[in-house]
Amino acid sequence: MQQINTNQLQVLNLQEKLRKSEEDVDCLVKTHALEVTALMQKINTLEMNMMRVSNESVQSKINLAQEQMSSKFNQSYNELMGILNETEHQAAVSKLKSILGKSLENTKQSLLLSQKIDENQEKLLQENTKIEHKLYQRLADLMIQCAPKDKFSSLPTCSQVWKWVTRILEDYMAIKKELSNRNSN
Repeated sequence: MQQINTNQLQVLNLQEKLRKSEEDVDCLVKTHALEVTALMQKINTLEMNMMRVSNESVQSKINLAQEQMSSKFNQSYNELMGILNETEHQAAVSKLKSILGKSLENTKQSLLLSQKIDENQEKLLQENTKIEHKLYQRLADLMIQCAPKDKFSSLPTCSQVWKWVTRILEDYMAIKKELSNRNSN
């Protein structure tokens, strides 16, 4: 009988130890879940920071982004190593690499797009400058052809061409008004 009571006490002690162990495991899981959540928030913050593009050169932006991502990745990696077991660790590393890879690719694409826009603006500016120069050249040639010989020893200035064109338009409008008045009388 005494043997049964001793066995029952041992069973009760073992059950109590099992319950405490289960509570400890639950507590550890909750603690690690909070730490993983905090790390994921840090990763999301890093992603948001990577989306911001400054006006530095494309290569320096890419280098800076790679250094920052590498530093944050290593820091997060080391923190995760202490928290997660092997399978959770592999899944988290895989997800981190995927997120950071996508973030880096988006940053590169944004920078390349910005560079293409700048190049297109430069091309448009050059084309407009060529067109403006052709217009000036043609108006100056017309002005020289219409002017008396030896009036210009070189091309007239842009200001001279503009004054000449405005005078022609003023004369044209005056003649048109005079003709209109004659026709109405």
